[in-house]
Amino acid sequence: MILSDDPRACFYARLKDILLCHMAEAGSLSTVVPGLRLHRRDVPGIPEHCFSRPALTLIVQGAKRTLIGREDYRYGAGQCLVAGIAMPNMSYCTEASVEQPCLGLSLELDITLIERFAAGLPAGRQAMPQKCSGVWEADGDLLDTLCRLAALLDAPERMAGLAPLLTQQAHLLLLLGPQGGLLRTLGTRGSGNHQMQRGINLLIERMAQPLDVEELARHTHMAASTFRRRFRSVTGMSPTLYHKHLQLYEAQRLILEEQTDVAEAAHRVGYESLSQFNRDYRRILGSSPARHARLLRGGDGQAG
Repeated sequence: MILSDDPRACFYARLKDILLCHMAEAGSLSTVVPGLRLHRRDVPGIPEHCFSRPALTLIVQGAKRTLIGREDYRYGAGQCLVAGIAMPNMSYCTEASVEQPCLGLSLELDITLIERFAAGLPAGRQAMPQKCSGVWEADGDLLDTLCRLAALLDAPERMAGLAPLLTQQAHLLLLLGPQGGLLRTLGTRGSGNHQMQRGINLLIERMAQPLDVEELARHTHMAASTFRRRFRSVTGMSPTLYHKHLQLYEAQRLILEEQTDVAEAAHRVGYESLSQFNRDYRRILGSSPARHARLLRGGDGQAG
């Protein structure tokens, strides 16, 4: 909860105004500011399954619960979730109503920026964390930067010049903040998490191809057995299960966002058998693709 005498309160008031102005209805919006998305939910408790890229998610009003691998995060207004590796997750709002919607924004993290800035920072003395996600309080400097970035939605003439600078500033502030150790493990060449990031990026790039763990291991300069063990440690699942989630969540996105029919979506993510795709989809996402699409579209704005 953000108290009225909290020096950060003015930033949250401004962010709330921006979000309500651009999000008249519940849903998620990819904005014209590169990497910036706005979120509004009016109903609590509706689970949403998705495959998230590395991102910072800030709650402006309300509260949320997110499960990433084996980690269970509960966070509310004034807190941000930083996820450094692309992961399947499930989330739902725990505090939301039409009168007081759950409001938030997310900024996709650029691993190239993180690598560049991390290389110029002095080495930290603390042990490198093994987890690739976490929740922290958002400080005033980060809030100011995010507020100015979101405000560009109402000042398009300034966007080309300021958006890249503010995005870079947000990345640098994250590296210098309490979540910096987590991000440095991803941006420090040769670290275990950096190697795993490279493997995951290749897996995503070749999502529609048959899984080749041996090739992923070679790409990360690990033995296959070491890769499998390290992969499970970082993501909480085997490479095979991760690959399956990746394919199914991308198919879900194609069906919902691009109006792709089920058979075409299955083919585009690498399935040769539509019946196998339907079985896997139902097993992991809880219903058939067609029913799932009707449910989410029928509750438009409550799942996105």
